[in-house]
Amino acid sequence: MTTYAQPAAILPHMRSLTVSYLLAALGFLGVSGVHRFYMGKPVTGIIWFLTGGLFMLGTIYDLITMESQVREANRYALPAGQAMLPPGAAPYQGGYPGGYPQNPCLLYTSPSPRDLSTS
Repeated sequence: MTTYAQPAAILPHMRSLTVSYLLAALGFLGVSGVHRFYMGKPVTGIIWFLTGGLFMLGTIYDLITMESQVREANRYALPAGQAMLPPGAAPYQGGYPGGYPQNPCLLYTSPSPRDLSTS
């Protein structure tokens, strides 16, 4: 059974986009890579720190792709078996008697390899 994540206020290990942007902005003040440590990427954090954010090109790239990086970090921060839902979406609770979901736009889950086996 899949359980669903609580809002970010309840899960303190979830990363914030605002905090990530503020930490990345420190790169323009001479302290690059702090946002990489915050998002759980210590190896690239050290590289960014030692090279000035890959000579600021890496920091600019991070500013452009920050939203997807935070989303990825939050996905990996969830405990095993929890799925991220869009804000306001309810967990999928079944469907019509014929097996069609009530609202297929809320959550799409692909079948696991175990479900695809013919044994």
